[in-house]
Order: sequence, then structure tokens, then C-alpha cells
Amino acid sequence: MSSTASSTAPAHVGVRPLRIRPAVDVEPGVLSEGELDRLYADAAGIGRGGRRYVQSCLAVDFRSANEDSYFGPQATLRTQLPEPVAWVRAMTAALLESMTGSRPPQQFARSMTTDLYSALCRRHAVARRRGAVGARRSVIRKIATCEPADGVVEASVVVHHEGRVRAIALRISGVDGRWLITAFELG
Repeated sequence: MSSTASSTAPAHVGVRPLRIRPAVDVEPGVLSEGELDRLYADAAGIGRGGRRYVQSCLAVDFRSANEDSYFGPQATLRTQLPEPVAWVRAMTAALLESMTGSRPPQQFARSMTTDLYSALCRRHAVARRRGAVGARRSVIRKIATCEPADGVVEASVVVHHEGRVRAIALRISGVDGRWLITAFELG
């Protein structure tokens, strides 16, 4: 066979030309107020016979039994901590909101011991399942504090909560430059 007898067809034979098509609109449309209200009501479970289940926080403790006292949590002097009365006032109001289901408990993970935090998560989950979101804010009537030791404050709070006057006792300790709630009782 000779090299002149071989077929030399052009390279573009059989290839179709490229066609450019407009892109499909994938952006969602704007929702009306009625549609938004319906979606929020569905998410909250309003208007249905039952409430949706909300999983509570997982009880995971990362502390080890042989935690080094030098590198572990360190006590902080009272002079290096914020004003306790203002801190107790703000934290008590926020905790009551979380216990009624209107504030997520994850905001308090660094501000309380793990036992208190897990109890708060359980109470929050129960309040959300019940659908008992507080309609009115709690009113803090009075706060009394005492300091039994440096960096430790015990407070009693009188609050008007859910139509009743209630008492709250809490103990906060200075740890790593911040207040940490170590005891909390709602009466």
C-alpha cells in the first residue's frame, strides 16, 4: 500500500457545532407574608394537633478524672471579675427565658457547670414540646447578694415569672476570668 492512497478526511467532519442555551432560573421566588406565616407556623407546630419533637442537648462531658490542676480551670479573684449584681440580673432573666423555651440553652454552655447545663437543656426541651413559650417577660423584683469567699457570690432573686412571684437562689464562682454558675434553684 502506498501512502498516497490513504484517506485524509477533515477532522471536523461529524462534529456538530456548539449551541449556547440560556441558563435556567434556579433562584427561588419571593415568598408572600401569608406563605411566610404558614411556613413559620408549620415549623413551630402551631395549628396542628401535636408538637414536633425537639431533641435535647447531648450529655457529653469532656472532663477527665485526672485533670491537671495547674492547666485546668483556675479560680479568679473578685477584683478581676465583672459586677456580680448586674451579671446576676442579666443571667437570671436569660435563664428564665431559656426555661420557658424562648431562648436557646446553648448560650449558657460556658456560663454554668455541666450538670446545671444538662438540666437546663432538658427543661428547655420539655417547654418547647409543651409549646409553652412565655408570652410575658419575667420581671426581676429584687436581688440580694453576699460574698462568702473571694471570687464566690451567693445571690437570691425575687422574680415575677409566669404569673407567680418566685424565688431563685444561685451561687456563682469566678473561674478563668468569668463568672460560672455552680448552683441554681428555682422555688
